[in-house]
Amino acid sequence: MANIRSYFTLQLLNVLTYLWFTAANVFAFSLSFGLRNPIDIDPPDQYKYGYGLGKETYLTPSPWIYGVLFLIHILFAGTVAFAQWTDRGKDIVVGSLNFRWPLLMVLSTVWTGTWLRQWYVWSWLFSIAVTGLAIHTNRVVKRNYRLENELDVKDEIFIHVPFSLFEGWAILTLAVNTFAAFAPISLGAGLASKIFAVWILAAISGMAHLSAFSTRAGDIPSTLILTLGQFAIFAHQISRSSANSRHVIAWFAFSFGIVSVWALAKSVWGTVDVVRNGSGAVRLEEDEERQ
Repeated sequence: MANIRSYFTLQLLNVLTYLWFTAANVFAFSLSFGLRNPIDIDPPDQYKYGYGLGKETYLTPSPWIYGVLFLIHILFAGTVAFAQWTDRGKDIVVGSLNFRWPLLMVLSTVWTGTWLRQWYVWSWLFSIAVTGLAIHTNRVVKRNYRLENELDVKDEIFIHVPFSLFEGWAILTLAVNTFAAFAPISLGAGLASKIFAVWILAAISGMAHLSAFSTRAGDIPSTLILTLGQFAIFAHQISRSSANSRHVIAWFAFSFGIVSVWALAKSVWGTVDVVRNGSGAVRLEEDEERQ
């Protein structure tokens, strides 16, 4: 009875925390893109809040990168359904992840609120927690449920892709948030800020390579987001000002983005190699193999 109660508690928490996370981002996007007028519970006008707004730094990316969140929400909706209606999903999401996913959704929602209100130090602290938990959760799923020499289509779509994508997104937001919390605005930034920005860009590229080379199949979603994030930083910095200082950072972002393309290519090749040469096929259904 205790196990049944714990199971239903986790399932309920998974659904409720996901809906809370989604509602928070829909609420933010609706104002960011002018889909509604401000209301009483919105922050004061001086915040001008929303994704793609706020403090301008050397690492501020173009607003289009925040569209990744839309894809993450869609994929996580599939994860919720997978956990509710399939034994395999229940085994992974409820049995293995336990309270990790509800906690990840709660921390991500709180991060969203602090970031949008431009409480950058608080959002930086929460982004550390979100990134650490996202990386840990993705590693647990891969270690326990991803086979080295074959890929399960349902597992990839509903489990591995969403969590890998979220891991890459969390790493990128931590990098951007770190600079927003401690570096001055780009107009008042000096040499130390430029060095700090280049170091963070190098760290983003390094994380992309770590994700790509940590397993045979690599990690396409995570490396893709980290690569696109650097190009988003390049696009924003190169377009916002004619100042040489911002152009220098922009071209560093572009260069590290090119370097990260190698990590993405390795992940793509590793996945193709597993599909073609691992077990000889992508696994569709366990029952089909037995027949």
